[in-house]
Amino acid sequence: MSKQNPTQNEKLEEARIAIENSQSHPEIAELLTENGYDAAKINEGELIYIETRRLFDFKVTEVDETKESKTIRDNKLDALHEIYKKHRSKAKVAFRKDPVILNQLEIHGRIPTKYIKYIEIVRKFYSVLLADEILQQRLLYLKITPEVLSQANSQLSEVEQAQADYIRETGETQSSRRLTII
Repeated sequence: MSKQNPTQNEKLEEARIAIENSQSHPEIAELLTENGYDAAKINEGELIYIETRRLFDFKVTEVDETKESKTIRDNKLDALHEIYKKHRSKAKVAFRKDPVILNQLEIHGRIPTKYIKYIEIVRKFYSVLLADEILQQRLLYLKITPEVLSQANSQLSEVEQAQADYIRETGETQSSRRLTII
């Protein structure tokens, strides 16, 4: 391993091999003792290695959990987006002659790409429709029932929970990176 910039994993593996070799080969142990690294010092190094390995593995686990929670959030967000696009298009047709409702549902212009703005517009769209039976009646001929609206609204809640999980996991990952490795 003569890399100029070894990875953390490679450094840990080098340490493990050095400790193991110093404990299993008497000739190496003798040379180390001559240079001030007796069995007590090697044991101290082994304890440091074990704790460092534990912290490293913990960090890797946290990074993996963050990636997983991001994938879950992204999949839920994509599913919601597909449904919202269809409902939004149908609502534009149903309310095309009523600019007040179009404005109230915020279905004019482009769909925002920023997460918070997007979620706010989707939340408003579904909450306004779910709160108004007259609007719901006007969507029935386009096969958007109150049940379908409720399901989409539930998906919105799932996306928000997945986002909260992702932010929590991101924080845990950042905290794991700050752990002091001896």
